[in-house]
Amino acid sequence: MWVILAAIAVACGGRVGSRAAGSDGGAGGSSGGADGSSGGTGSSGASSGGSGSDAGGSSSGGVTDGGEGDGDAGCDPSCAGTCALGRCIVTLATSQGHPVAMALDDTSVYWTALGSGCPASDGTVVRAPKDGSSAPVVLASGLASPQGIAVDGANVYWAEQGCAGAGSDGGAIGRIAMVPQAGGAVTALATGVGSPTSVALAGGAVYWNDVAGTIDMVAVTGGTPTAVVRKQTNPGALAAAGGYLFWADQVVSAAGGVYAAALPVAPGTTSGVSVGAAGADPVTVVANDAGISWIATQGSGFTASHVSSIGAPSAYYPNVDIDPPALAADDVNLYFIDPDGNGGTLASIPAAGGDVTQLADTVLHGLALAVDDTSVYWIEANGTTVMKATPK
Repeated sequence: MWVILAAIAVACGGRVGSRAAGSDGGAGGSSGGADGSSGGTGSSGASSGGSGSDAGGSSSGGVTDGGEGDGDAGCDPSCAGTCALGRCIVTLATSQGHPVAMALDDTSVYWTALGSGCPASDGTVVRAPKDGSSAPVVLASGLASPQGIAVDGANVYWAEQGCAGAGSDGGAIGRIAMVPQAGGAVTALATGVGSPTSVALAGGAVYWNDVAGTIDMVAVTGGTPTAVVRKQTNPGALAAAGGYLFWADQVVSAAGGVYAAALPVAPGTTSGVSVGAAGADPVTVVANDAGISWIATQGSGFTASHVSSIGAPSAYYPNVDIDPPALAADDVNLYFIDPDGNGGTLASIPAAGGDVTQLADTVLHGLALAVDDTSVYWIEANGTTVMKATPK
């Protein structure tokens, strides 16, 4: 089973235009070599290096309606929510106090919520059943700006920024914590962490970003935290898949990038294999067995890119309007929010390039997305609501 991880980044959306997207591994997206070689994960493993060759194709253009007509046509009669574009749209939770990141297991959706924000410490970690059969359950409360979240079948892990000076003066007052998925006592795995926003699980360890320019890790059973990646400018979103840890190094007004290091990451690593996004500022990274995808700033807007393995040409979607930081991926498609004024559209595009498919309309700009075998889940930017669309 693969798990999608997401991280929060502050960004503004651009003008919407639902258009077709193509594949382009050339200079317009991620180029080969040290200044932005493409990369990711593959089911047969990954190799270092990069290629500057074109992805070799472009889509025919257009936007397709994912349903079977207007209104509720094609919607399952057993739908417990509303029907749009042939999909059942279910509200899983409301009044959630600014949820910001989410994760899935086989039966439940988990999210972190900021509460009223700093200086208050009233954030939460919440679990709700995917089928909406019961009310959400608060697993942890009294948290100081909880951010990225991950699950491993037994526990829920999250990054907690802390409040006094978190995110502004670099004060190391954050922590990495966990709680059993069934509920119970909260355990702090690491304290004195500098404004962490993202977590990733791999090999019995949890990894996180630190404002000091490092990526740190500690065993999920506890122990001494270790800085495994050093000398980064502003490490942000993390993801792990296919034997690699991936991270976004955000460099405002400069050449940021997405990088990879083989797991377990050797302590003291100072650089990773360049995956892509050279010359841009990556704000979201997701990974699974089919590859790695990211959203990055590109000029005055945002673009999405995808690679199937490290060194493979990148599929780049220059004409797809993206509402960051929401991005998710399965083995076939990327999922995103296409912004439009006060609303937006939940949409998908084949990872290899192709036509955009509209999955749900009137979506309030998403803060996070996740997918499983049947559905898409998202947090709406109204600060209260967790949603689900079936089929994906």
